[in-house]
Amino acid sequence: MISSSADLASRIHGSDPVSLCIDLSPRELKPPLSSFRAMFVVDKEAMRQLVHNLNAVHGAKHDPEALDRLFDHAYPKLIHNLSARRKEQSVQSELPRKPQVAAEAEESRVAETEPG
Repeated sequence: MISSSADLASRIHGSDPVSLCIDLSPRELKPPLSSFRAMFVVDKEAMRQLVHNLNAVHGAKHDPEALDRLFDHAYPKLIHNLSARRKEQSVQSELPRKPQVAAEAEESRVAETEPG
């Protein structure tokens, strides 16, 4: 998905993609995203400021107070979803993995026992 996003961004005339990094340090950003500008959001107020900056770039289409109300409503869900994703990644990284040699031996043993 990351490379698809980068590819799409490169096809849009006049685009200036910016990677939004939450819970990442600049050195953790890998290609292709590292070739674009990046914004590192470290807390709730930095995210709020980003929302207001995006609104301003687009001609302040939304009332700042309405944006704050929407942000205050949506931010807890963002944090919840990020926490769930972190927990999911942590569980996946703790799962035991078969060594490559053992996996290959098991595959050849299965192939030898199958009729055919």
